Amino acid sequence: MAGSPSSASMTRGRGQLPYVAVSIRQRFANLGRIAIDRDGARHEAFRVWTFKLARRVTPLVGVDGDGVRFVVSTRETGGVGFFTFVHGAFDEEIMRRLAALLPEYTRIASLRGIRVLEVGANIGTETVSMLVRHGVAHVVAVEPDPANVRLLRANLALNGVEDRVDVHPIALSDTDGTVAFERSPDNFGDHRVRVGDHGAPALLQEGGRTVTEVPARTLDSLVENREIDLAGIDLVWMDVQGHEAHVLGGARALVAAGIPVLTEYWPYGLARAGALDRFHTTVAEDYATVVDMRAGSLPAADVATLAADYRAERSVAGFPAHTDLLLVPR
Repeated sequence: MAGSPSSASMTRGRGQLPYVAVSIRQRFANLGRIAIDRDGARHEAFRVWTFKLARRVTPLVGVDGDGVRFVVSTRETGGVGFFTFVHGAFDEEIMRRLAALLPEYTRIASLRGIRVLEVGANIGTETVSMLVRHGVAHVVAVEPDPANVRLLRANLALNGVEDRVDVHPIALSDTDGTVAFERSPDNFGDHRVRVGDHGAPALLQEGGRTVTEVPARTLDSLVENREIDLAGIDLVWMDVQGHEAHVLGGARALVAAGIPVLTEYWPYGLARAGALDRFHTTVAEDYATVVDMRAGSLPAADVATLAADYRAERSVAGFPAHTDLLLVPR
């Protein structure tokens, strides 16, 4: 999964223009950016235009950027693949902020040489960047979507780092077995574990998504069966589109090991999974400090106060607001 909701997606949301109107407006805006280059906008706009043209003739395209190479799907109209093609990277700013904050709040002096458990690895954009750009030694990558896993393995091979990554093609949750898995048709970073209808509004047309089943495990059972060794993990990077509370609920060994966690905080997605209060309670009980990557730090006991800052009504292009939190162990 591992893909924050894209502000560039044309999905209709509360208070937004219909898909067709937004699409036409953005097409003309993009043409204007190509014609009038301001602050490098022409290059970005040209990449957007190229991606849309490529969609007509090929299911996959390649992109090079800052020492790494990716192959991405052109079937995404606004997601991880699209933004990686346009910018050559995804979540790179978050990674730079994390690298600066880790020495201040944890015992980790640098990303260089550490070992990371990535929950929701998607197509490997963060995995490859951590290994190639930031010097991470090893990644344990967990990703449940088969199509994403194929591109993940391809991108590891393209960058020659496949021997430094352990891939687990499963979902992490709070139970072993199988889980319902809904697939977004236009943002492959917004596939989600579906845990039932909890009455939260569906702003992103979730009802029309296809649903399959995927294998699920708890982190605790993986550790108990020696399939993952937490002694070899220094940091967790998690982005599972609202399923974060369930993952933490099945990861008591993670708390015992005192490993810091970078997690997406998306109140809309957590509420859709019926797990917003559960997330707040788990973080408040198990961690000492929370660092909002967009704002600053606060005691973990006060994490619920962040919900007001990232409520669904504060959206861009129809996608509800979100941030990333560094959970600092007690």
